[in-house]
This record gives sequence, structure tokens and C-alpha cells, in this order.
Amino acid sequence: MQKVLLLEDDDLFAQTVREFLEEEGFVVVCCNTGAKAEEIAYEEHFDLFLFDINLPDMSGFDVTQTIRGNKISKPILFLTSSREKSSLLKSFELGGDEYLTKPVDFDELLVRIHALLKRSGGAGEVKLFDGFSFDFTKKSLYKEHRLVELGNKAAHLLSLFVENREKPVTKEMIDIALYSNQSYSEGSVRVYVNQLNSVFGKKVIKNIRGVGYIFETNE
Repeated sequence: MQKVLLLEDDDLFAQTVREFLEEEGFVVVCCNTGAKAEEIAYEEHFDLFLFDINLPDMSGFDVTQTIRGNKISKPILFLTSSREKSSLLKSFELGGDEYLTKPVDFDELLVRIHALLKRSGGAGEVKLFDGFSFDFTKKSLYKEHRLVELGNKAAHLLSLFVENREKPVTKEMIDIALYSNQSYSEGSVRVYVNQLNSVFGKKVIKNIRGVGYIFETNE
């Protein structure tokens, strides 16, 4: 059974999340302070971390920074009431993998958890084509083992494409993964797609009219 560490100071919400995940077959350990989360993270093995951001003693960002600094690379998903763009950006900069705003849709939470566990359960780095590879843990693209500089959004979009290569990636999937259901321009997604195709040197990410995109790696 996969084990989750839930850091949340709202006891009622923590209990609700715990009961939901336990019904889905997870083992859930709860704590309500950052200090306790850091202690438990070192003492026990976890497959996934669910962190609130605003806590009594420190922020979930502080805990993330400490964990990542000590080479714990398991996925981190933030559950927070904050809707500020700066908070979203900081969560990824510090090594977070996903971000959901409260009130949480539990079906969406489960989908994101399974996606994160799927990524982390296999090889961290996936070989693509023409010397390209993608590292899910670092969300980084490499060409002949050299880092290819990508912006934050482009890197996360590519992560979604690589995870679903050869399968349609819908607009709804992009909406959830990149923008947490916040409003955005489809034109901005096209900009990132064009940027990625330019990096690869050919049109491997193709538009599917009315659906979204597909990342074709077998050409």
C-alpha cells in the first residue's frame, strides 16, 4: 500500500482527506506542524507528500525546501486556500509537483495523486528521440545530457505531454495541470507548444481540432 504524509493544521479538513484516501487504499499519516512533518519525513518512507502552505510554526514551503535540500525527491502536492499567482509559482520553484486550491475537488485530487505516483514510480528520466530525454523529478529536458532551458510553464506542459505521449492531451487536462482551473488564453498554450516544437526541431506536438494536442514521438 502506498503511504502519504498529510501536513494540515485544519483538523476537520485533514480528517476528511485522510478518510477519503484511506477508502481509496492509501495509508495516511497526518501532522499539523511543519517541524513534525520534517521529523516524520526523515524517520519513515512516504510515496507522496500533501502539504498545506500556511501553518502555525512555518510554511509548507519551508518544509519543502528542507526536504528537497536533503535529497528527498518523492512528489509534493500543495493543498492551499491561497489563489495568488506568486504562491503558485513559488511552489514549483521550490520543488513542488502539483498545486490545488481549496475547496478541493476530491475526484481531481485523486487523479492528480495517481498521476504523480505514476511518474515517480517509474524511471525518473524518460528517453524520447534524437538524443532528447525528460526528467520528471526535475521537470527538465536534456539534449545529449545537456540541459535545455525552458520556462516554468513550458516545462510543466512538456511533462504532461511526455506522460501522455502518443495519446491525446485535452484542453481540460492542460487547464488542470498548468492553470489549476484558473482562466487563461489558449493563445498562450499555442506559444508554449510552438516553443517546444522549435526546441525539438520538428512538429512533434500537433493540434487535434476541438480536442487539444498529441505528442508524437515515434516519427
